[in-house]
Amino acid sequence: MAAHLYETPLSEDQAMTELPDGQIQLTATVQETLQLRWWLQGFGDAVEVVSPIHLRMQIAESVHHSAERYEK
Repeated sequence: MAAHLYETPLSEDQAMTELPDGQIQLTATVQETLQLRWWLQGFGDAVEVVSPIHLRMQIAESVHHSAERYEK
C-alpha cells in the first residue's frame, strides 16, 4: 500500500514518514468525501485515521457498528 502511495501521491503536500515500528505515517491535504471514507475503510485494520478528529470518530463509529453485526 505504501509503495503505491509513494508512486501516486494523494496530494501535492503528501508526506510519508517511516515510524520506528515500521509503520508508515502519511500526511496529506485532501477533500473529505464519501469516496475518501470508503477508500480508507477499504484498508480495514491496515490503516488508522489519526486526524482530523471528527473523521477519526466517524471511522471508529462505522467500525464499531460493523463489529456489532458480527457479535450477534
